[in-house]
Amino acid sequence: MKKFLFFYILLLPFSELIAQMPETDIWVFDTYGEAALGTFTNGKNITNRPGYDNQPWFSSDEENIFWTSVRDSGETDIYCHNSNGTSRVTSTNVSEYSPMFIPGTHFMTAVVVEQDSTQRLWSYDETKADVVHPKTEILFPDLKGVAYYRWLDANTVFIADLPEPMTLYIGYLNSGKTIKVDESIGRSFGVYGDIMFYTKTDTSGNCWVTGLTNTGVHNDSLAPAIILPKGSQDFAIDKNGRIFSAQGTKLYSTMFNSGVWKLEHDFATNGLHKITRIAISPYGDLIALTDNL
Repeated sequence: MKKFLFFYILLLPFSELIAQMPETDIWVFDTYGEAALGTFTNGKNITNRPGYDNQPWFSSDEENIFWTSVRDSGETDIYCHNSNGTSRVTSTNVSEYSPMFIPGTHFMTAVVVEQDSTQRLWSYDETKADVVHPKTEILFPDLKGVAYYRWLDANTVFIADLPEPMTLYIGYLNSGKTIKVDESIGRSFGVYGDIMFYTKTDTSGNCWVTGLTNTGVHNDSLAPAIILPKGSQDFAIDKNGRIFSAQGTKLYSTMFNSGVWKLEHDFATNGLHKITRIAISPYGDLIALTDNL
């Protein structure tokens, strides 16, 4: 989602809002290596256009990559790229952000900025054949400032709720209930095993990673606090438990139980400018990077 509060920017005319959004592209690279990603090849800018393209997300079969884009509709919509090219997933009169699927289902979820500026989590039934997918339901309707979220499993979602400093809730789909589990959290989430990793900020401006189980229990042996590289707000974690974060064009990694960062690659050699969002495919053989121009 954007790097500033929606509650402020939604008061602005759309032309001014677009002017404030960063120019971003999404790159996808093949990766090789087990202990670490190792090498990065076949880099492709899958957006390669002026404007905002952000929040990449891989499908479970790695055949599709979804993201949020601002184009000609006056709203942010969800787009998809695969071997057949790029297609539009949503075309609505509201803005959608942070596309992903409820694990093991055909339901896509997204943060929707509704016409009254309420921000809630919606699900979409992706078995529909039409281009404009109808909303199927609001999930956890009492949370009206949803900014970021991540599914831990088919029943459990972690939600960052505005205003800032954001509050962390765990939502349970089978009951529709939410519990408050933390405060002053950041925008980035990652799953490893049965632990949800997420970011917190401190009074010194550091952003660090910690983790909780699906019941909100913290376990230091599984998820110790790991400080991200200076200036970074984003991370991703792969199937081997390696956390990745960027500083400028440089991508670093550390094991989830370590905190010692290792330089993996400097993407300046590939033409990137500043990496923010990171997504690693489920099998670990693809990585998507948001490049701020």
